[in-house]
Amino acid sequence: MPSIPLPFLVNFVSAVLMTALGFFVLRREPDNRLNKMFALMTVSLASWIFTAALSDMMVDLTLARYLADAAIIGPFFFVALLYLFIHDFPKPRHPMRRWVKTVVLLPPVLVLPFVFTRLNIVSVTAESWGTNYIPGPLFTVLGAYILVIFAATGWELFWKYRTFTDREQRAQLYFLTLAFFFTVAFGAIANLVLPLLGNARLSTIGPSSTIFFVIFCSYAIVKHHLLDVKVIAAELFAAMMTLITFFQLFTSSSIGDFVLKTLLFLVTSVVAGFLVMSVLQEVRRREEVQRLATELAASNKRLRQLDDLKTTMVSIASHQIRGPLGGIRGYLSMFRDGDLGAINDKQKEIVTLNLNVTTRLLNAVETFLDITKLESGALTLRKETLPLDDAVKDVHDEFVLPAAKKGIALSLAFDCERPIWVEFDPEKIKHVIFNLIDNALKYTEKGSIAVRVRCDAREAVFEVTDTGMGIPPDDAPKLFGKYQRGELVIDRGGSGLGLYVVKMLTEMQGGRVWASSPGVGKGATFWFALALSKRL
Repeated sequence: MPSIPLPFLVNFVSAVLMTALGFFVLRREPDNRLNKMFALMTVSLASWIFTAALSDMMVDLTLARYLADAAIIGPFFFVALLYLFIHDFPKPRHPMRRWVKTVVLLPPVLVLPFVFTRLNIVSVTAESWGTNYIPGPLFTVLGAYILVIFAATGWELFWKYRTFTDREQRAQLYFLTLAFFFTVAFGAIANLVLPLLGNARLSTIGPSSTIFFVIFCSYAIVKHHLLDVKVIAAELFAAMMTLITFFQLFTSSSIGDFVLKTLLFLVTSVVAGFLVMSVLQEVRRREEVQRLATELAASNKRLRQLDDLKTTMVSIASHQIRGPLGGIRGYLSMFRDGDLGAINDKQKEIVTLNLNVTTRLLNAVETFLDITKLESGALTLRKETLPLDDAVKDVHDEFVLPAAKKGIALSLAFDCERPIWVEFDPEKIKHVIFNLIDNALKYTEKGSIAVRVRCDAREAVFEVTDTGMGIPPDDAPKLFGKYQRGELVIDRGGSGLGLYVVKMLTEMQGGRVWASSPGVGKGATFWFALALSKRL
């Protein structure tokens, strides 16, 4: 079997890998502008490799001269395309003006008529190591052009690497910089600088420098999702293995060896095909999961926006309702206290009942307002050191008549010396006490409700015990959650927010809250505790 020179084989493999890299990138997203430019870059490098490698293989000097002339086209266009690609990858720092693109692409176009003239290569001679050539003035133009574009491309890479904060983008730029530097530097030295100095011997290995471009770009694609192509790693690996087994056919020493290597090539091709197909399926599944995750994130964002809108609407509505209710309660208080004239006991009783209903409505509005403020972080406390027993008695007295009308015995006891000095927000602590007593009255049909305040060495403990329907064991842990209500009380009205607000307001004032019940139908006890303060 005829042997193939090792330099040509290396260059040929490099060109095939370069073309495959561009093809795989373009095939994934054919309409992507960056992918198109990347593919054109690989084609321009592959054309340089093919023409330069074939020129060294030619015995006919005329044909070698034409191929050596054509080899200058690839580097010209590669350098221009590389600058345009780097400018836009992963995103441009400013829009590129049309005249800049024209200036970058015009020199490669203008040199095309002079490629096959003595302005490019003066003469070609055959040497033992390959084709030797004497460069013409066009090489000087190419050198100046490469230096200018090299500087502009290097500045783009430097600026983007310093200003971009995304770690993935910085990693992509880092490996593109390595690919750019090694490919251009080695190629320029071997095929431009040394020939201009009269030594073209290393020009045979110049095109092989493009292997750096393949290595670094492939690593960036695999490791850092360059150009968002996730399946290229498998495709490049499959192509490389197939090429290796194919070229082994030309090293066969006998017919049996050739048949064996042919079978190996066929098996490798089939396995490579299945590998690429399996990776493609896996990538599609991952992309589908990513798409669903993106849609879920967008839906969650929309839900948060709707929740914020709901909170705002509740806040506005609550503010609009609170004003009139406060006015009504004020007038009812004046009627009850006789400020607007004397009223009889029956009238006073009715006014008091209406006053209590209005107070409960106002408390419900306050609950919604507290929720909106808690969720927006706008709730502030006005803490003072005051007697807790006075606050408890004030709220307790509001429930005396409603409890009597329902036939419930409501009691109040203080198991420690009064006054009980505690630091709290007077408005918010009354809201907490109101909710706990109201909760007990709502779920007690007969029997009694006992309100008690006791003290230990460090805390004042408020408790309200009723003889109502009790709490099922499964409901106790969730009573203080938002919109959480036990199954036994679903039909009792309410928003499911009262105990949630109790917990939040108590904890904001440095306290704690809890509840317990002997069981269904055996009543329940709710507590909150606040730290005692020194007497004024």
